[in-house]
Amino acid sequence: EDLPSADHFTAVIVGQGSSDIERAAVDVANITRTVDKYDTINLTGEVINNGDTPIEVNGLAAALFNEAGELVTADYVSVIQHHLEPGETGAFRISAYAPEDQVESLTDYKLYWDTVVADPADVVDLTFSDFYDYMDTYDTFHLAGSITNNGTKNMSVSLIAGIYDEAGNVLDAASLSLPVYNIAPGETIPVDFDSWGPMSYTDDAYDTASEYVVS
Repeated sequence: EDLPSADHFTAVIVGQGSSDIERAAVDVANITRTVDKYDTINLTGEVINNGDTPIEVNGLAAALFNEAGELVTADYVSVIQHHLEPGETGAFRISAYAPEDQVESLTDYKLYWDTVVADPADVVDLTFSDFYDYMDTYDTFHLAGSITNNGTKNMSVSLIAGIYDEAGNVLDAASLSLPVYNIAPGETIPVDFDSWGPMSYTDDAYDTASEYVVS
């Protein structure tokens, strides 16, 4: 909304720091831009580690620009897989808000990454069941299944799910922490991804979806 009494805006940096890091390159693919029924602009896609070292994705932001090249809105990633081994991919989603009269026209965007070279991750013995998908009575999308700890240690686990269409484009992504803090060795825990964007808040995403990937 317009602020008729505002004359100008200022921004002041009140803190800063520095560190020595080794930047890592990432690639993105299969990006989809979707406006949902609440006029939220969703950018979904895949982040790909095409390098030969593991990487850590500390952050991702997106800015959207109008036809004059002026930045109108920006937001940070809602869902992303933070650790990627060489050759590994992960789905992401950024949800941004914009002035109502500009939502459809804001198609020009730029992504900003904070990625660093990381140490290899420990391999853990976790397995998934097949997952069951459905829309509930409130038109909320669910992807439900279970995870089993086949190892010898208690495991604290976070999960990412990506939904793809037949062409391989990412329609949506969701993250999930387990309903219990640790999975004991030999234990199986049920999980339900239900915090989605376009899958729950657009009319055709569910019918367009073809495949899921859980990591």
